[in-house]
Amino acid sequence: MTRRRPHRRLLALHTRNLRQVVVDDDTAAIRLMSERGSDVVESRRATMNHLHRLLMDLSPAGAQARLTTATVDALLATVRPTDVPGRTR
Repeated sequence: MTRRRPHRRLLALHTRNLRQVVVDDDTAAIRLMSERGSDVVESRRATMNHLHRLLMDLSPAGAQARLTTATVDALLATVRPTDVPGRTR
């Protein structure tokens, strides 16, 4: 297949009236939404990892691997830090 590519390029250079390939507006919009969705997922993952690290520092028992708002609320309700670094976190 790679052998054919140079021939296609030469053919395209010397052939008139070829259709031009253009980016469709819908395709561009879908690509932008997909990239934004990936950014949102990555941001959420980073936030959850940061939250999990902080909860591991605050609670001697640690935190569950899968966090939900209910488990975070319950865990934070039991934590009462007494030292300065714990209160700062």
